[in-house]
Amino acid sequence: MRRAALPYLEELTEKTGETSALAVWNGEEAIVVEQVPSPHQVKHTASIGTRYTKFASSSVRVFLAGLPAETARELLASGAVVMPGARDGGPSAADAKLASVELSSVAAEGIAVNDGATTPRGVRRIGPGVGLPRAHGGLCDGVGPRIAGPG
Repeated sequence: MRRAALPYLEELTEKTGETSALAVWNGEEAIVVEQVPSPHQVKHTASIGTRYTKFASSSVRVFLAGLPAETARELLASGAVVMPGARDGGPSAADAKLASVELSSVAAEGIAVNDGATTPRGVRRIGPGVGLPRAHGGLCDGVGPRIAGPG
């Protein structure tokens, strides 16, 4: 998969000037399996093997949007996917509803944007909808690229 994706990631980085990465979904988290770093001196990179579990992550939201709604709710309620401000009991009812609305939007638009929500330096990340399962208009199940760079 990494070898097959590399030319597309290289093209994406060349066209955007930003880091592109490929993540896979293991059922509870997005894991970076390949990346092509930006040619710029100031850039965002994530080591291969980096795991994302926060709802604010664009990669996580793209994958969650492709899951059955009940599965996404269970991942949020269990704390496997971390919501901002969630306590041991999972997200509040209001936060869970907001998450549901957000995931519906990601599924409909085919993209999730993280505008600095998970990094202190204002890195903007975009998770394109190719991570959505085929049943939801995506290209494949459990695999998705992302683009990251200074916001």
